[in-house]
Amino acid sequence: MLAGKTVSQTCLVVVVLLLTRSLAPDHFGILATALAVQGYVILIGSAGMPAIVTRELIRRPDNASRIASTYFALAWAIGGMVALTVCIPLACFDLSTAERFVLMTCVIASAFACGNAQPILDAYQYQAVPAVLTAFADALMLIGAVLLIVYQQLTLYTCALLFFSKWVALNGCLIAIAGRFTDLRPRHVAAREASVIWKGALPILAASILYSFPNSGGVIIVRWLNGPTEAAAAGLAYQVFQAFAQVCLLFQQVIRPHVLGPYGQESWFIKKAIAALLVFLSILVSVTILFTWLTFRFVVPAHLSDALPPCLLATLAGVFLAFVHFHGAHTVAMHAERYNASIMLATAAFFLALSLALVPYYRTLGQIVALCATQAVCFLMFARVTTRLRARNHPRGPVIPSDGATCL
Repeated sequence: MLAGKTVSQTCLVVVVLLLTRSLAPDHFGILATALAVQGYVILIGSAGMPAIVTRELIRRPDNASRIASTYFALAWAIGGMVALTVCIPLACFDLSTAERFVLMTCVIASAFACGNAQPILDAYQYQAVPAVLTAFADALMLIGAVLLIVYQQLTLYTCALLFFSKWVALNGCLIAIAGRFTDLRPRHVAAREASVIWKGALPILAASILYSFPNSGGVIIVRWLNGPTEAAAAGLAYQVFQAFAQVCLLFQQVIRPHVLGPYGQESWFIKKAIAALLVFLSILVSVTILFTWLTFRFVVPAHLSDALPPCLLATLAGVFLAFVHFHGAHTVAMHAERYNASIMLATAAFFLALSLALVPYYRTLGQIVALCATQAVCFLMFARVTTRLRARNHPRGPVIPSDGATCL
């Protein structure tokens, strides 16, 4: 799984670097903005359901078919409505034809990607399958980008179609594989399961919308305040941050079933999990910093050299985000999703205020400083909530299992 994710992120980084060298700065900024908008559509369309679906599949395996079928029906219905809501205003905005095409193409593809099979495969602990398939899809996308460059066909239009093809094909394959573990049929969609999923997912959705603002909205803010050329530098910094975060999610995917299991809140497990996370992050930070520096030294064009400090600083934001995800999984396990929304509302407001204060003067660097500060504040707030909840739920201390259960 780690190898798959490494290959995937490496291919994505190479694709981004090829695009920075082959597209005009303002065109790359447009593409980075479209990818940020696409992330919001997937986030709203998935409606905070993946974590709840994984939890319910683990705890109620006999109802797996109804849970999974209902999840896909909800995700595609919501994703379709969100995509329509976004595309209608885009048709009216004063945008270039190319920018409108790129935005609409990304939005339509993301509507289908809202029905993500990852939570089903996580529940059955087949996390390696999506990682391998994603690596294969990203490798094919890299080959496609190289061919477009060689044949001088790389434009905003072909870039958008390349990303569209990858998302649709990858998600379709993952859904087909998930169907081997649970029977996915429209007739298994159940109103009762929809109610259970939605009740747990709604607080997570509200929290995720608010929290995704720092995680991807920074590019949109820079585009708004500083123009598409500066958005290209912000897009590079956010690519480093998001690539780091995607690799960190490997750890979260492995550990989430254990966190949601019977011993997930015991202190012995939490200590081991934190120690493993620290080792994982120390290696990842070192590799990311070295790779980023070498990339800017030998690959990135000179007009984007000022983006190096923001890219390096984005790694620190990724470290804080890893701990936010760790604590967020524990709030789901303790059925305390309601705290997520209040934390995210506070951090989103903090991020917006800090961004508006820094970006007009410090541009991309100011945006990444705001991102780091926001992730740090969010981590501290989550840590305080989970510590208090755990003390309330386990007042007499941990119970060491006697059946030899292991955590990792």
